Amino acid sequence: MSDQKARPANAYCSFCRKSYRDIGPLVEGPSEVYICGACIELCQEIIDQEKLRRALALGYFRGKLERLIGVFEQAKKELPVEVVEKILFHLTEVKGLLVGRAVPYTVEKTSDLTPDS
Repeated sequence: MSDQKARPANAYCSFCRKSYRDIGPLVEGPSEVYICGACIELCQEIIDQEKLRRALALGYFRGKLERLIGVFEQAKKELPVEVVEKILFHLTEVKGLLVGRAVPYTVEKTSDLTPDS
C-alpha cells in the first residue's frame, strides 16, 4: 500500500468550487486545499498583470526622477550649498525607494524644507 492519502471522492477546487469530475485534475495543497488548472492560469494572469503594472509605475517614477535630477543639475549652480545638500539628500531617499531600498521616514528629515514663518 502507498503512504499517500487517496483524494476524497468529492474533491473540488477551493477557488472556483467546481468538482474535479467537472474540471479535471486538481493540485492538492496543505489541509485538503485544491486548485484546478483554470484557476492556476487565472492566478498567473493576475500575477503577470500586477508585475507589469508595478514595472510601468516604477518606470514612470524613474523617468520623473531623472527629469527632476536634470533640472536640479542645471539649477544647483544658482542655489546655496545648504539647499543643494538638502535636495540631494531627499532625491537620494526617493531613488532608494524606487530601487527597493527602504529609507526610514522621520519628521526631522522633511521638516527642514518647510518655509520659516
